[in-house]
Amino acid sequence: MTFLRSSITALMGLSLASTAMAAAVIAADPFDGTSRVLDGARRGTGWATAWSDRDQVNGRIVATKASDAPMSGKALRVQGNAATAATRQLRQTVSSNVLISFDIQFDAGRLNTNDLFGLWLGGVAGPTIGLRGNCGTGQGCTDDLFVRTGATGIGSTGVNITLGTTYSILGYLQKVDGSAVYNRFDLWVNPTEEDWTSLTGADITNFGISGVSAFRKIGVRTANLETNDAVLMDNLRIGLADPRPPALSPVAAPTTNPVPEPGTLALLGAALVALTASVRRRQH
Repeated sequence: MTFLRSSITALMGLSLASTAMAAAVIAADPFDGTSRVLDGARRGTGWATAWSDRDQVNGRIVATKASDAPMSGKALRVQGNAATAATRQLRQTVSSNVLISFDIQFDAGRLNTNDLFGLWLGGVAGPTIGLRGNCGTGQGCTDDLFVRTGATGIGSTGVNITLGTTYSILGYLQKVDGSAVYNRFDLWVNPTEEDWTSLTGADITNFGISGVSAFRKIGVRTANLETNDAVLMDNLRIGLADPRPPALSPVAAPTTNPVPEPGTLALLGAALVALTASVRRRQH
């Protein structure tokens, strides 16, 4: 039994190490600092600079309510309009396929056509993921979450968001077909465990030449928000994808008996079969 336990432990360690190498979280911010303006906030990991919000009015870190789950404790609350409502620099430059995830909520006011809250990568005209009311068209469309690879074009998810409801979104930004710049952006809304592990079946995919081959700076852009409108964002994470990983682990409450991922289960099953056969041979 000692041999069996040590072999399984070694296999689990190998599997988890491979997963960690495949998808490394390089930056994260749970926005859990003291309630204050965002400008100068340094919480989180993987950042070279603090958040910059020069006008000091767009972003504040605020307490969340139980009804805001899966947001917990504190979140970023943004009001007003600016192309660079908030910006921050990563510790490292990203040039490979990348995963972006965060929670978002239209917290107050009224979501009108073309109301915009977008997280951009590399520049205001670069790849963007977030919220855009009614596809920005005003023609009966009620799709409110989107991705786009550049300043033009948009991929809307078909999700009509509800005031006060939190949505978890996962984006997968890629260079495909030998492109030197990012040219594909996938988006999942409230991704399942299968979505996280397979990175297939996206709710929407946007193709287009971004003009961005690498980035280090990220930022928040808002537009067309009225005086009483407010958007919440929480649990921001950015991870490298090399080239198609099991993905960042979804944010979830810890469990006392975590369930191994399918890949781990397969390895453990194979190990158990081989070891059982070996023990039987020895006994005979």
